[in-house]
Amino acid sequence: MGFKVNPYDESVANKVIHGQQCTILWHVDDIKISHAEEQVVSEVLAELEIEYGKEALMTVSHESKHNYLGMLFDHTKVGAKSPCLNT
Repeated sequence: MGFKVNPYDESVANKVIHGQQCTILWHVDDIKISHAEEQVVSEVLAELEIEYGKEALMTVSHESKHNYLGMLFDHTKVGAKSPCLNT
């Protein structure tokens, strides 16, 4: 998919899409995808669904507040938006 794994944290991968950084974080079977454009996240999700959707059901959250691995991400402030994915 063209993402490059971060050399300092191998559970983080980044790719610039439409001039903005798209980041995928993962820990065991929990994944968080973020990008400034929700459509980009949807496209990345679609690619992941094709590749891994047969293995396990993916649950997607597009909430303004999202709990990921015990951390609360609050994107209720104007301009702060980060759709998330949990599997």
